[in-house]
Amino acid sequence: ELQNWKAAIVLDFEVTIAGKTYTVYVIMGVDRTGNLSVLGIYLCEGKADEAFWLKVLSHLRSIRGIGSLGLLIHDGENAIINPMARIFPNDELLDIAGYADEAAYRRARYNALSTVTDQPESVLAELEAFESEMLELLVQEYETTEAVQTVLDPIRSSVCF
Repeated sequence: ELQNWKAAIVLDFEVTIAGKTYTVYVIMGVDRTGNLSVLGIYLCEGKADEAFWLKVLSHLRSIRGIGSLGLLIHDGENAIINPMARIFPNDELLDIAGYADEAAYRRARYNALSTVTDQPESVLAELEAFESEMLELLVQEYETTEAVQTVLDPIRSSVCF
């Protein structure tokens, strides 16, 4: 049976590995009851292109067994648009990039979440706490991608569905 989500949120975190910039992408799902779960964690050198997102979304569909992401909330990830239309053609995208300050960005996230759950404040608080933990984990420079994967593995193993 395929898993269907009310929403998915793309989080991105920069990490330095052996002097190069990588991006850790975390896809979080929001279920019918407003629970937040890690759907996947992916490492990309630099910023993601369409080929990267095609692999990620295909992995979520075929390996993770996700039938629908519902509303995919992202922050300026334009390279996700075509792969999303191909892999999850019935789902929607919402770009919340471009807000001038943190308060406006938080309101945009809150408004997006309020369309899929009656508990947007608690989902947003949980999401922000997760982001804070991830930032603390990824603040240092790593020598190898394996070192970063070792840090991310416990988070991957806590996937909740």
